[in-house]
Amino acid sequence: MQPGKSDYEHYWDPLRALLMLLGIPYHASLLYSHALPWDIKDFETSPFLSALGAALVTFRMPAFFLVAGYFSTMVIGKKGKGRWLGQRFLRLGVPFIVAVLLLGPLQLFLLQLAGIARGDIPADRLLESPPGLLHPSEQWIMHLWFLPALIAYSVLLAGLLFLAQCRPWTHARDWFDNLRQRHALLFFAMLCLFPILWEVTVYGSGLLAAGSGNRLLVLYERASDPYARYLPFFLVGALLQRDRVLFHRFRQTGPLTAIVAAAAIGAAVTLRLQNPFSNSALLVLVSAIAAVAASRLLIDLACRYFDRPSRLARRMTDASFTIYLFHHPLVYAFGTLFILIALPPILEFAIIVAATTATAYLLHQAIRRSTLALFLFNGIRRPTKADGVGTQFPSSQTLR
Repeated sequence: MQPGKSDYEHYWDPLRALLMLLGIPYHASLLYSHALPWDIKDFETSPFLSALGAALVTFRMPAFFLVAGYFSTMVIGKKGKGRWLGQRFLRLGVPFIVAVLLLGPLQLFLLQLAGIARGDIPADRLLESPPGLLHPSEQWIMHLWFLPALIAYSVLLAGLLFLAQCRPWTHARDWFDNLRQRHALLFFAMLCLFPILWEVTVYGSGLLAAGSGNRLLVLYERASDPYARYLPFFLVGALLQRDRVLFHRFRQTGPLTAIVAAAAIGAAVTLRLQNPFSNSALLVLVSAIAAVAASRLLIDLACRYFDRPSRLARRMTDASFTIYLFHHPLVYAFGTLFILIALPPILEFAIIVAATTATAYLLHQAIRRSTLALFLFNGIRRPTKADGVGTQFPSSQTLR
């Protein structure tokens, strides 16, 4: 933190909100993508929107989990592990359960409507579908997968911090701290390589598990991406908050970082467009490089240009979690509508993004007027007041 500046780190809130709100153009672009799978597809595809979706998927969630890890350690330092972990279960678990039960059947119903609109499903099947839609299944989770992932990562982080204080593990902690301080450049390089090597390992182990025929290993293959994939970014974010020197080294980027990020994203987009609906070790590698470089670049840009209070940033941060919860079924609904209305894909995309954002924002304004609704959908018992963590303005604390 530069001398003379407020102790509040304002830049984290707009960055976190941006990464969540990017889910709207990302999922809307998938309606028109010929390279990435999704549940609803328009009759027309768009090369630009295919490339946009392929670009966003490389860095959006890795950067989000890095920010979440940073916030987690920040709040642990203020409230302690036990209290923080209890709040995690409340603020992530309650909205997850409520949203799954409410939005899961609704989204499956919207998928049925989209199938009828495309002519893939007979219209009379819609009358037969409600009992099946109400049967709980993993399909209900859909875009909400990141909430149980965050809960699992939080439990692991709390466990690691607890073990670091226990005598058998203090030697490992001291060795780790010594390496971090005496070999700073080497440690920084290892920190950047860790998520890359992890993603390649997860991909390779998933291939082996899928070919084994063992049910447990096949289950691992299905769960490894995305649930295990983003763990290193969460842990890196947690470490960056505990080591300010390391954080400033990580966020200080330049033309080389921008070139690496652009080149890696470009390579990932090219590979996805050339080999639609498929994956490869090379794609995983360049995507991981893009995720690390782009995360560093985004944090640096946020630190440079958003390190001041902003009313707009406060409002969007406050609404971002609710918007994310509801944007997915809204994109389904508007996407289904535009299956029936033939407009240029770019125009349809723009309308869907704008309509989804506005509708979800209005839903948030309605939810925040009710203490019960705020608790059910944001896990907050009452409107939060400034607590000195991250921002001096009242805002949603759900992801902290």
